[in-house]
Amino acid sequence: MSCEMDTLAVSESQRSSGLGSTLVEAAEDLAREVGARGIRANVLVANGRGRAFYERLGYEAMAVRYAKSL
Repeated sequence: MSCEMDTLAVSESQRSSGLGSTLVEAAEDLAREVGARGIRANVLVANGRGRAFYERLGYEAMAVRYAKSL
């Protein structure tokens, strides 16, 4: 079993304060408690700061998702 963080948002004024890392750590702890063997986060390709954030925490890119406006 694995878990997925649905949405993680930190206001601009709180970024670089450690709050995001604390929230991810709490999600990881909860995932472990329920027996998950992994955890995922979805980040938009255009969100370079978000991707860099997760990479700093040891997350690795694992998939590419495509979309098309209709």
